[in-house]
This record gives sequence, structure tokens and C-alpha cells, in this order.
Amino acid sequence: MDFERGRSAVRNFVSAVNSLPPDTVIILDEIQEVRNRKDILLRSLWEIYNERPDLRIIFTGSYSGVLKALFTAGKKEAMFGRPPEQLVLSPWPVKTAEEYLLKGFEECGIEYGHSEIADAIMTLGTLPGWLTLYGYKRCRGEPHERAKRLVRDEAVLKAKRELINYVSTRTEPYKTIKLLKSLSEGPKRWSELKAVSRLSEPALSEVLEQLTEELGVLKKNELNRANVTYEFVNELYREAAKYLSTAEIEKR
Repeated sequence: MDFERGRSAVRNFVSAVNSLPPDTVIILDEIQEVRNRKDILLRSLWEIYNERPDLRIIFTGSYSGVLKALFTAGKKEAMFGRPPEQLVLSPWPVKTAEEYLLKGFEECGIEYGHSEIADAIMTLGTLPGWLTLYGYKRCRGEPHERAKRLVRDEAVLKAKRELINYVSTRTEPYKTIKLLKSLSEGPKRWSELKAVSRLSEPALSEVLEQLTEELGVLKKNELNRANVTYEFVNELYREAAKYLSTAEIEKR
């Protein structure tokens, strides 16, 4: 749905949903893509929940402004009192990822090497989605290197889009880009990130908390109180951050 069209988008979306059969399940994939018109989406959802309580709606995506608005709606907001159930899909432990690929390859009946599994996990990380796509391509006959490259390229593009979506919500997007590009070089201390981004202390703390706790793209390494660093959770986000540019923000 084109939520940039304002009121007509609400009418069209609500009308389309109301025409669905009873007990339909609606999946809104990559909900973070609805960036600046989350008010339109939330108003649509309010009407739908009032008129069609039999429907079930599933949102997928990163913890964007849209999802945050659903979970933290105030008394005067459309979705107050109707927070969705939350299911967080975290990266698997390495052993779980290995077992998942092993079982899948055995069920597909394809030949594989244990070094290929280790290489796939090293490159793609342990998020279930990317490992599933890699495994699917292998089962479809793609050799290891090609399957890994195809999934990696797609994952980096998606990670970049996710970072751009987040940056575009910030009041100081260019400073946030500087922070992310600095992190693409490797782990950084809080003081290093403050110096390179020139964000205020409250703004920097907020950005790091959101990227770590809400979006889950950064991790905090705390050896002791005097030695705390931040880094991307995997190489896909680190690679994506290298290609961030202010030009993409200006287009929006």
C-alpha cells in the first residue's frame, strides 16, 4: 500500500482489508519501510481493529518507529491499550546454526563439507533468515561460494537499507552516519564515537542504546567500567555501514 497518499491510502487500505474473509491473517512485511507516514498506518490499524476484530495482523521487521509507536502508544493515540505480542528473533548460538545447516543438507541429500558450513556462518552470521536463504540456495543446486555470495550481497543491501531507515529518523542524520561509518572500521569506545560524530552526550547515548537494545545491530563489550566498546553484531552490518552516504538521506 502507498501510505504516502495520506487519507486516500487509509480508505483504500481499510476497504481492502474489510473485504477479506473472516479470520484472515495479514502479514505486513518489513514494517520499518513505512518511514514518515506511520501516523497513517496507525490510524488505518485503529479502524481495522474496530471494524474487524476477527483479523490477525503480523508485523515483521526491525524495531522501527512504527513498531515502537505500537508498543508505546499513549492514552491519546490511536492504538493505546492494544499493544501487539512481541516475538524477538535473535541470532542463534554457533552450534545451533551448525546443527540447523547440517540437518537441512542431510534432508536435501546434497553433498557438503564441514568447512563450507563454518565459512557460511563466518560470512553470514547466525541470524536464522540468512542461513535459511543460504540453505535454500544450496538445496536448489547452487555451489557453496555462489550461494554464499548471493545471500551476502542481498543481506548487505538489506542491512544498509535498515541503517538508512534508522538514520533518516534522527534529528542529526549526518552525525549519525559519521558514527556508523566509524563503527564500520571496528570496535570503538564511547569517547571515540563522540569525537568523530560530534553528537551531544545525551544524543550519543540515545543512538547507542537504540542501535544496541532496540534494533540489535550493535553489541556492547564491557570488560570493565573503564573499558567499554561498541561494534556491529556481524560483518554484514559492518560492511553495509561502509557504503552509507549523506546523498541517500538528502534524497528523502
